[in-house]
Amino acid sequence: FAAGKKLRSRRGVVAVREPHARSRRCVVKVRYVPVRGNNRAAKLHLAYLVRDGVEHDGTQGKLYGSDAVFDRGTVDKPLTGEQRQFRFIVSPEDADGLDLTAFARQFMGQVEKDVGRRLLWAAVNHHNTDNPHVHIVVRGVDADGEDLRIDGRYVSQELRWRAQEIVTRELGPRTELEMARERSKEVTRQAFTSIDRMLASQLSSDNRLR
Repeated sequence: FAAGKKLRSRRGVVAVREPHARSRRCVVKVRYVPVRGNNRAAKLHLAYLVRDGVEHDGTQGKLYGSDAVFDRGTVDKPLTGEQRQFRFIVSPEDADGLDLTAFARQFMGQVEKDVGRRLLWAAVNHHNTDNPHVHIVVRGVDADGEDLRIDGRYVSQELRWRAQEIVTRELGPRTELEMARERSKEVTRQAFTSIDRMLASQLSSDNRLR
């Protein structure tokens, strides 16, 4: 029993392979929020996520989980020992070509495999911006009631890599034409782009291009 409990308390340490250059791109933002008292702040956040106007037709957002049988209490009710909640925003670059609900379920299924435990989570799709995206709320204890912590490296980059894997599997690798179009857009973009990253990798110790 002690060994099993130790295993459940470990943070996710699965090594995830970095995507190749032609992988589809995806932005993943993660933050965690302390949980206090009656979970009121989390309930307000859920209400905000499902507000009117976030669906394709301007209607209210719809909460869902890993399958068609979804209990809002999964993310709504107070849970003993919960110290934090994780909030993900997952925005695939080619979201218009995806079933966002199926994508989110695949993504969270992979996250559960990576961290080695069943998670309590719910998601809402948002179509109220130029980039359709998914909001995911993950409870701070797992399905067995154990405290959930996630490895920092996994949160900072490997979640995104997992999302990219799924999008690339669903839509196929980016074509040369798509990549060329993206590079032409990046020339005028006021941000740190892939072109900047390529140039930075070629700098010598005195900041000169090799």
